[in-house]
Amino acid sequence: MSTIQVSSTRNVIAALKYARDGKDKEQDKCVAQSGYGTNPKQSEWEFLAVRNAYQKKNGIQGHIIIQSFPTGEVSPKQANQLGLQLITKINEQLPQEYQAAIYTHRNTDQIHNHIIINAVSAENGRKYTKYKQWEFVKDLNDELMQAHGLSVPERVAERETLVEQKLTEKGKYSWKADLKQRINQAMDEVMSKVEPTIDAFKQQLKQLGVLVHDRKRKGVPIFMYQFTDEEEKDRKCKDFKLGGANYEKAEIESDIQRQRIQNIQIQQQARRKQAYESRNAADIDAFIEMATNTSSAARNAIERTDTRTEESRTLAEQSATRTNQSKSAIRNAEHARENREAERKRHYLETQQRIREANQRRAARERDYGPSL
Repeated sequence: MSTIQVSSTRNVIAALKYARDGKDKEQDKCVAQSGYGTNPKQSEWEFLAVRNAYQKKNGIQGHIIIQSFPTGEVSPKQANQLGLQLITKINEQLPQEYQAAIYTHRNTDQIHNHIIINAVSAENGRKYTKYKQWEFVKDLNDELMQAHGLSVPERVAERETLVEQKLTEKGKYSWKADLKQRINQAMDEVMSKVEPTIDAFKQQLKQLGVLVHDRKRKGVPIFMYQFTDEEEKDRKCKDFKLGGANYEKAEIESDIQRQRIQNIQIQQQARRKQAYESRNAADIDAFIEMATNTSSAARNAIERTDTRTEESRTLAEQSATRTNQSKSAIRNAEHARENREAERKRHYLETQQRIREANQRRAARERDYGPSL
């Protein structure tokens, strides 16, 4: 038979990541997924965007429905489709629609769905925070299972008296309705805590004016609720007389324990993810440091190479300058030598010319006067 468990969470992102990405002994827990008004692969960001858009970031962020199926009745794919059909029926009953992601697990003896619902409506920002008001889901689930020919659990009938029904219909005060509303309010508050306990539930009820006494009925532990109603009458009521298992000790303790286990699993998953991200961050930091050091070493090597290249260029320029100076000196020396040669040749020619002129003058005298003695 298909069963339903309902709880609330103040950390819907962790619940989504656990339902979708959680692992059991390195095996993925989630084997099928779908969404109502959301992409189940990125629901945490879409849920967050809705809450941010309507400025509703605190308090209860989401509701969790665990829809379990008997072994062998459905396949994971069929189970996921039944979860999607259930949330569709739920939204048909509410004044506005709420996004939901459905993740199917088979890491236990029973295939089961984690249906994670955004507490804030994307339509108008209305927030649904009443944990116990999700109890109508059980009736919808029974109808859905019957429509598909699947088994349903036997339900304890609501034992509300005819007098209570008439009072409620006429809008008049009913002390039992008042008591149940206070119990629901206490459960809403306790189930939203990180570590819900039965003592916290009793303390919360005490703040609401209700005392809880532990009693036994035929050897079975029960609660005896005691409070003063609006008519100043002292009222006492045993849990099983409130018309539903939701107000009985065994069911309340089971709900609280289940929520504690789920919160622990979510926290463990968050810690594992944080540790994984921290290791990745450390690896990335180490890689960046190594890359930075490598880059720095390469930059230093390039700078040294550039320095050596600049020094070589300077030496080459100096060598070229000296070569040019040597060539210039050689040219100047050649010019000086050429000038000296030209000067010697000029002197030689002038000397020869003077000798010829002297010989010519002597020859002329000898013609005129005869050879000299």
